Amino acid sequence: MGTRRYILRKVLLALLTLAFVMVFNFFLFRVIPSDSLELLLPGTTAINPTNVEQLTQDLGLDKPLPQQFLIYAQDTLMLNFGDSFSFQGEDVKLVIYDRLWPTVLLVATSTIASAAIGYSSASTAGGAAAADSTWGRRCSPCSSTRCRSSGSGSWC
Repeated sequence: MGTRRYILRKVLLALLTLAFVMVFNFFLFRVIPSDSLELLLPGTTAINPTNVEQLTQDLGLDKPLPQQFLIYAQDTLMLNFGDSFSFQGEDVKLVIYDRLWPTVLLVATSTIASAAIGYSSASTAGGAAAADSTWGRRCSPCSSTRCRSSGSGSWC
């Protein structure tokens, strides 16, 4: 019973965290002191009242804020991220998918390398400390980071 409750609690906390991040991200971009349409069309001649009004309607920025949030939450949960502005209207899911495998490969490689380096340095330090007979008598391996060798005054 305790394990089931623990897992349920962790899942609920993860969902709450996800909800908080969604709300935070949505409102963060609404309080930035700039016009998002100007950021989308920098230095172009496309900024005229007709195009700005059309783009405002296309992006749903003319709707009330609660309705904008509901649309944002629904699109996010359905993985509908729209079209990319940086990659000439390409679907954002495809842009992410194209870069997913190299990202996973990079993260996995760096994680394995970090673990190997950490394990290697820990076993080297542990091997040197274990060879010292006075250390083995005075300190247990569990408390080696807190233990102080009485004779030399150094940390073991």
